[in-house]
Amino acid sequence: MSFTVYLQRFHEGADVPVPFASLIAFLSQYGTPGNDALAGEFVFPDELADDASVIGNDEQGASCIAFHRPVIDDRFKRLVLSAMTQFGLSAYDDGCEWLFMPPGESGHAPAAMLEELANGTREVHGLDDLWP
Repeated sequence: MSFTVYLQRFHEGADVPVPFASLIAFLSQYGTPGNDALAGEFVFPDELADDASVIGNDEQGASCIAFHRPVIDDRFKRLVLSAMTQFGLSAYDDGCEWLFMPPGESGHAPAAMLEELANGTREVHGLDDLWP
């Protein structure tokens, strides 16, 4: 079964782009980016995730990061928490089961997404708040 975790920034119900180069630099701490046109594609040396895609470009910014088949362990949780802290990103799954958000941001998710969530939103203050 396929499973994808998305990291995306929201404000007042809309997605907010994040500087593309900043996300590439951030993810380079964990994996290897592709070259040239594939700069937003990442592979990981171990069990962090099968791969990841940064959706966007240098001109318009990145709309989100998609982690394909991530391993939900402390290492992945630390990556997500760091992305939340540095870029204000929220995390959600492709089945709309849950939405993890930085403190004080829960009112900024798109209304349509909130209606679809099976388990609602959760503000994240530390690792224990992610996938408990």
